[in-house]
Amino acid sequence: MKKLTVVGVLLASGIAIACTMEALIVPPVDVPLEDIEQARRDGYSNPAEAAALQNLDAVGQALYPNWHGRGFAGHFTYRTTVLGMTGTNILYMEKQCNEFAIDRAEQSGGGGGFSGGGEFGGNPNPGMNCVTFGGGTGQACTSVPGSPPRCETIRFPIETVCI
Repeated sequence: MKKLTVVGVLLASGIAIACTMEALIVPPVDVPLEDIEQARRDGYSNPAEAAALQNLDAVGQALYPNWHGRGFAGHFTYRTTVLGMTGTNILYMEKQCNEFAIDRAEQSGGGGGFSGGGEFGGNPNPGMNCVTFGGGTGQACTSVPGSPPRCETIRFPIETVCI
């Protein structure tokens, strides 16, 4: 009986160790406007964030074997270019083992989960090149070693730019 208990404890600890959250280095993720529009059509409450998470999965799979099976906790940046100007956003996410980052994105009408994002949308001025963006939330965080991070939610206004 003693041997079975020891073996059981070793197996259980091995399973716990095999699937831990990792702080992986992820380069900036490029998110084309087409991906944001597709995420909007797919019904995500924050299409920019959903597109960023989907592209994070693609980068993660290219960089790390078994991305799906690994846990990930940390910040990553994504870039989007609108009318020749590139904007960058930073997101914090926690991806559990055996799931993709996109699994953490919220469908419209869902409850909390992520910070960051923005939304790109339609053209209110026919004949002009316009883009509507903003309306998301982000977090500004500071941290001191040994202390939990202090974060503040920032709300982005919705704006339309036409050229």
